[in-house]
Amino acid sequence: MLKDFEVVAYATPDAELFCPDCAGDEARARHEKLAGWTPVFAGDEWDYIPCCDGCGAPISDISLTTAGWAAQYDADHRAFPDDDADDAE
Repeated sequence: MLKDFEVVAYATPDAELFCPDCAGDEARARHEKLAGWTPVFAGDEWDYIPCCDGCGAPISDISLTTAGWAAQYDADHRAFPDDDADDAE
């Protein structure tokens, strides 16, 4: 488990989000310094699980707000509906 102060992503001034693996490559391609980007820490709370704008991987090491947990729960149950209703017959 990550500590709250560990960097899990970087946000650009244009509100793009990159995982640490993609951030360095993207900064070099733009001829920008990574130090000018805003770090996203493991303890930061989000209403959803963001994805890297470089590779598309979910940045799941962030903390979710109560609304974020509710949305994730709903999304999981829509994707994997409960089959218990068939067993009751």
